[in-house]
Amino acid sequence: MWETYAGSNLCTIKNNIITQNEVGIYLSSGDSCIISHNIIISNGIGIDAIYCDRTIITRNLIKENSEEGIFLEDSDWNVISKNNFIGNRKHAGFLYDRFSLNNRWLNNYWGEPTPPPKIIRGIVRKYHTHGEYDDYSWNNYDWNPAEEPFDIYTVENKDSDDWGFGFILCYASIEYAELRHSIWLPWEMVECIDLETGNVVRQERTGLFGFCLFKYLPMGRDYKLTISTEEGSDSIIVRDLLFLKRVGLRITVY
Repeated sequence: MWETYAGSNLCTIKNNIITQNEVGIYLSSGDSCIISHNIIISNGIGIDAIYCDRTIITRNLIKENSEEGIFLEDSDWNVISKNNFIGNRKHAGFLYDRFSLNNRWLNNYWGEPTPPPKIIRGIVRKYHTHGEYDDYSWNNYDWNPAEEPFDIYTVENKDSDDWGFGFILCYASIEYAELRHSIWLPWEMVECIDLETGNVVRQERTGLFGFCLFKYLPMGRDYKLTISTEEGSDSIIVRDLLFLKRVGLRITVY
Protein backbone atom coordinates (compact mmCIF):
# COMPACT_ATOMS: atom_id res chain seq x y z
CA MET A 1 0.00 0.00 0.00
CA TRP A 2 1.85 3.08 -1.21
CA GLU A 3 0.81 6.56 -2.27
CA THR A 4 3.32 8.34 -4.48
CA TYR A 5 3.54 12.13 -4.58
CA ALA A 6 5.84 14.10 -6.86
CA GLY A 7 6.13 17.85 -7.38
CA SER A 8 9.41 18.23 -9.25
CA ASN A 9 10.59 18.24 -12.85
CA LEU A 10 12.39 15.37 -14.57
CA CYS A 11 11.29 12.79 -12.01
CA THR A 12 10.73 9.09 -12.69
CA ILE A 13 8.09 6.99 -10.92
CA LYS A 14 8.71 3.36 -11.86
CA ASN A 15 8.29 -0.21 -10.61
CA ASN A 16 5.79 0.44 -7.81
CA ILE A 17 2.77 -1.53 -6.66
CA ILE A 18 0.26 1.07 -5.45
CA THR A 19 -3.05 0.08 -3.92
CA GLN A 20 -5.81 1.22 -1.54
CA ASN A 21 -5.09 4.95 -1.47
CA GLU A 22 -7.28 7.96 -2.12
CA VAL A 23 -4.87 8.81 -4.97
CA GLY A 24 -2.30 6.31 -6.19
CA ILE A 25 0.14 8.73 -7.89
CA TYR A 26 -0.31 12.48 -7.43
CA LEU A 27 1.87 14.60 -9.70
CA SER A 28 1.69 18.37 -9.23
CA SER A 29 3.58 21.03 -11.21
CA GLY A 30 6.03 18.45 -12.55
CA ASP A 31 7.27 18.75 -16.11
CA SER A 32 9.07 16.17 -18.26
CA CYS A 33 8.46 13.26 -15.88
CA ILE A 34 8.10 9.54 -16.60
CA ILE A 35 5.50 7.28 -14.97
CA SER A 36 6.04 3.71 -16.13
CA HIS A 37 5.75 0.03 -15.16
CA ASN A 38 3.58 0.66 -12.09
CA ILE A 39 0.77 -1.58 -10.84
CA ILE A 40 -1.99 0.83 -9.72
CA ILE A 41 -4.96 -1.08 -8.35
CA SER A 42 -7.98 -0.32 -6.11
CA ASN A 43 -7.36 3.34 -5.36
CA GLY A 44 -9.77 6.24 -5.64
CA ILE A 45 -7.94 7.89 -8.53
CA GLY A 46 -5.08 5.93 -10.07
CA ILE A 47 -2.99 8.83 -11.44
CA ASP A 48 -3.89 12.47 -10.77
CA ALA A 49 -1.75 15.03 -12.64
CA ILE A 50 -2.26 18.78 -12.19
CA TYR A 51 -0.26 21.49 -13.98
CA CYS A 52 2.03 18.85 -15.49
CA ASP A 53 3.35 19.16 -19.03
CA ARG A 54 5.53 16.99 -21.30
CA THR A 55 5.16 13.90 -19.11
CA ILE A 56 5.16 10.32 -20.40
CA ILE A 57 2.74 7.83 -18.82
CA THR A 58 3.38 4.39 -20.27
CA ARG A 59 3.21 0.66 -19.54
CA ASN A 60 1.18 0.96 -16.33
CA LEU A 61 -1.58 -1.39 -15.16
CA ILE A 62 -4.40 0.91 -14.01
CA LYS A 63 -7.10 -1.35 -12.65
CA GLU A 64 -10.27 -1.25 -10.56
CA ASN A 65 -9.88 2.30 -9.27
CA SER A 66 -13.16 3.48 -7.81
CA GLU A 67 -13.27 7.00 -9.31
CA GLU A 68 -10.93 7.40 -12.25
CA GLY A 69 -7.94 5.64 -13.78
CA ILE A 70 -6.14 8.81 -14.95
CA PHE A 71 -7.28 12.38 -14.38
CA LEU A 72 -5.44 15.31 -16.00
CA GLU A 73 -6.08 18.85 -14.79
CA ASP A 74 -4.61 21.78 -16.74
CA SER A 75 -1.86 19.47 -17.98
CA ASP A 76 -0.70 19.62 -21.58
CA TRP A 77 1.71 18.11 -24.13
CA ASN A 78 1.67 14.75 -22.33
CA VAL A 79 1.87 11.28 -23.90
CA ILE A 80 -0.27 8.48 -22.45
CA SER A 81 0.60 5.27 -24.26
CA LYS A 82 0.46 1.48 -23.94
CA ASN A 83 -1.26 1.42 -20.56
CA ASN A 84 -3.83 -1.18 -19.51
CA PHE A 85 -7.09 0.38 -18.27
CA ILE A 86 -9.16 -2.41 -16.75
CA GLY A 87 -12.26 -2.28 -14.56
CA ASN A 88 -12.05 1.37 -13.48
CA ARG A 89 -15.29 3.23 -12.83
CA LYS A 90 -14.08 5.73 -15.45
CA HIS A 91 -10.84 4.98 -17.25
CA ALA A 92 -9.68 8.53 -18.00
CA GLY A 93 -10.79 12.13 -17.95
CA PHE A 94 -9.55 15.71 -17.89
CA LEU A 95 -10.43 19.26 -16.85
CA TYR A 96 -8.93 22.31 -18.53
CA ASP A 97 -9.41 26.03 -18.35
CA ARG A 98 -8.43 26.13 -22.03
CA PHE A 99 -9.19 23.98 -25.05
CA SER A 100 -6.57 21.27 -25.28
CA LEU A 101 -5.53 19.46 -28.43
CA ASN A 102 -2.04 18.62 -27.27
CA ASN A 103 -2.25 15.54 -25.03
CA ARG A 104 -1.62 12.39 -27.04
CA TRP A 105 -3.36 9.11 -26.14
CA LEU A 106 -1.66 6.33 -28.08
CA ASN A 107 -2.30 2.59 -28.28
CA ASN A 108 -3.75 2.06 -24.80
CA TYR A 109 -5.83 -1.00 -23.88
CA TRP A 110 -9.28 0.09 -22.66
CA GLY A 111 -10.55 -3.07 -20.96
CA GLU A 112 -11.79 -4.70 -24.16
CA PRO A 113 -11.12 -4.52 -27.90
CA THR A 114 -12.22 -1.01 -28.87
CA PRO A 115 -12.80 0.20 -32.45
CA PRO A 116 -10.91 3.41 -33.19
CA PRO A 117 -11.07 6.07 -32.13
CA LYS A 118 -11.49 5.60 -28.39
CA ILE A 119 -13.13 8.76 -27.04
CA ILE A 120 -11.74 10.23 -23.81
CA ARG A 121 -14.35 12.63 -22.47
CA GLY A 122 -13.48 15.67 -20.42
CA ILE A 123 -14.46 19.23 -19.53
CA VAL A 124 -13.19 22.63 -20.59
CA ARG A 125 -14.00 25.32 -18.02
CA LYS A 126 -14.37 28.94 -19.11
CA TYR A 127 -14.12 31.44 -16.27
CA HIS A 128 -15.96 34.77 -16.10
CA THR A 129 -15.72 37.64 -13.68
CA HIS A 130 -16.45 37.11 -9.97
CA GLY A 131 -15.32 33.48 -10.13
CA GLU A 132 -18.23 32.31 -12.25
CA TYR A 133 -17.62 29.78 -14.98
CA ASP A 134 -19.25 27.62 -17.62
CA ASP A 135 -18.30 24.00 -18.36
CA TYR A 136 -18.16 22.63 -21.90
CA SER A 137 -17.79 19.03 -22.99
CA TRP A 138 -14.56 18.30 -24.86
CA ASN A 139 -13.02 15.12 -26.24
CA ASN A 140 -9.53 13.71 -26.67
CA TYR A 141 -8.99 10.56 -28.74
CA ASP A 142 -6.88 7.42 -28.77
CA TRP A 143 -6.75 6.86 -32.51
CA ASN A 144 -5.18 3.41 -32.29
CA PRO A 145 -6.45 1.59 -29.18
CA ALA A 146 -4.84 -1.78 -28.44
CA GLU A 147 -6.89 -4.91 -28.99
CA GLU A 148 -5.16 -6.90 -26.24
CA PRO A 149 -3.62 -5.92 -22.89
CA PHE A 150 0.11 -5.38 -22.68
CA ASP A 151 2.44 -7.32 -20.41
CA ILE A 152 3.02 -4.94 -17.51
CA TYR A 153 5.97 -5.88 -15.35
CA THR A 154 8.00 -4.60 -12.44
CA VAL A 155 11.76 -5.08 -12.32
CA GLU A 156 13.60 -5.74 -9.09
CA ASN A 157 16.94 -7.03 -7.92
CA LYS A 158 17.13 -10.15 -5.80
CA ASP A 159 20.18 -10.33 -3.56
CA SER A 160 21.39 -13.09 -1.24
CA ASP A 161 23.95 -13.52 1.51
CA ASP A 162 27.57 -14.26 0.70
CA TRP A 163 28.60 -17.90 0.44
CA GLY A 164 31.64 -19.44 -1.27
CA PHE A 165 34.81 -17.78 -2.55
CA GLY A 166 35.51 -15.03 -5.13
CA PHE A 167 32.70 -15.56 -7.65
CA ILE A 168 29.51 -13.77 -8.73
CA LEU A 169 26.65 -15.88 -10.05
CA CYS A 170 24.14 -13.82 -12.09
CA TYR A 171 20.70 -14.95 -13.15
CA ALA A 172 17.47 -13.62 -14.59
CA SER A 173 13.98 -15.04 -14.23
CA ILE A 174 10.46 -14.07 -15.20
CA GLU A 175 7.51 -14.72 -12.89
CA TYR A 176 3.85 -14.74 -13.89
CA ALA A 177 1.93 -13.39 -10.92
CA GLU A 178 -1.44 -14.89 -11.73
CA LEU A 179 0.03 -18.34 -12.42
CA ARG A 180 2.46 -18.13 -9.47
CA HIS A 181 5.07 -19.63 -11.76
CA SER A 182 8.55 -18.47 -12.72
CA ILE A 183 10.96 -19.57 -15.44
CA TRP A 184 14.56 -18.82 -16.35
CA LEU A 185 14.73 -15.82 -18.64
CA PRO A 186 17.37 -15.59 -21.40
CA TRP A 187 19.37 -12.41 -20.96
CA GLU A 188 21.00 -10.27 -23.63
CA MET A 189 23.99 -9.00 -21.65
CA VAL A 190 25.50 -9.08 -18.16
CA GLU A 191 28.19 -6.51 -17.43
CA CYS A 192 30.43 -6.32 -14.35
CA ILE A 193 32.22 -3.04 -13.53
CA ASP A 194 34.92 -2.62 -10.87
CA LEU A 195 33.77 0.53 -9.07
CA GLU A 196 37.28 1.24 -7.78
CA THR A 197 38.78 1.52 -11.27
CA GLY A 198 35.65 2.06 -13.38
CA ASN A 199 36.77 -0.71 -15.71
CA VAL A 200 34.53 -3.38 -17.20
CA VAL A 201 36.08 -6.55 -15.80
CA ARG A 202 33.63 -9.05 -17.27
CA GLN A 203 30.95 -8.97 -19.93
CA GLU A 204 28.82 -11.84 -21.17
CA ARG A 205 26.21 -11.84 -23.94
CA THR A 206 23.28 -14.06 -24.90
CA GLY A 207 22.78 -16.38 -21.96
CA LEU A 208 20.37 -19.04 -23.12
CA PHE A 209 20.00 -20.68 -19.72
CA GLY A 210 19.30 -17.54 -17.68
CA PHE A 211 22.50 -17.44 -15.62
CA CYS A 212 26.26 -16.92 -15.88
CA LEU A 213 29.25 -17.13 -13.53
CA PHE A 214 32.01 -14.53 -13.20
CA LYS A 215 35.08 -16.33 -11.80
CA TYR A 216 38.20 -15.23 -9.92
CA LEU A 217 37.29 -11.59 -9.35
CA PRO A 218 39.59 -9.54 -7.07
CA MET A 219 38.09 -9.76 -3.59
CA GLY A 220 37.40 -6.93 -1.18
CA ARG A 221 36.14 -4.60 -3.90
CA ASP A 222 32.77 -3.20 -4.95
CA TYR A 223 31.22 -4.21 -8.24
CA LYS A 224 28.26 -3.00 -10.28
CA LEU A 225 26.33 -5.74 -12.09
CA THR A 226 23.92 -4.79 -14.90
CA ILE A 227 21.64 -7.50 -16.23
CA SER A 228 19.73 -6.77 -19.45
CA THR A 229 16.88 -8.79 -20.94
CA GLU A 230 14.29 -8.24 -23.65
CA GLU A 231 11.78 -7.28 -20.95
CA GLY A 232 13.91 -4.85 -18.93
CA SER A 233 17.21 -4.22 -17.21
CA ASP A 234 18.50 -3.11 -13.86
CA SER A 235 21.71 -2.81 -11.85
CA ILE A 236 22.80 -3.92 -8.42
CA ILE A 237 25.88 -3.03 -6.39
CA VAL A 238 27.87 -5.87 -4.82
CA ARG A 239 29.74 -4.46 -1.81
CA ASP A 240 33.09 -5.78 -0.53
CA LEU A 241 33.10 -9.07 -2.42
CA LEU A 242 34.59 -11.76 -0.21
CA PHE A 243 32.73 -14.91 -1.16
CA LEU A 244 30.44 -16.12 -3.90
CA LYS A 245 27.59 -13.69 -4.32
CA ARG A 246 24.32 -14.56 -6.01
CA VAL A 247 22.58 -11.62 -7.67
CA GLY A 248 19.58 -11.72 -9.89
CA LEU A 249 16.98 -9.80 -11.81
CA ARG A 250 13.37 -10.91 -11.42
CA ILE A 251 10.73 -9.60 -13.78
CA THR A 252 7.12 -10.01 -12.66
CA VAL A 253 4.31 -9.98 -15.23
CA TYR A 254 0.83 -8.97 -14.04
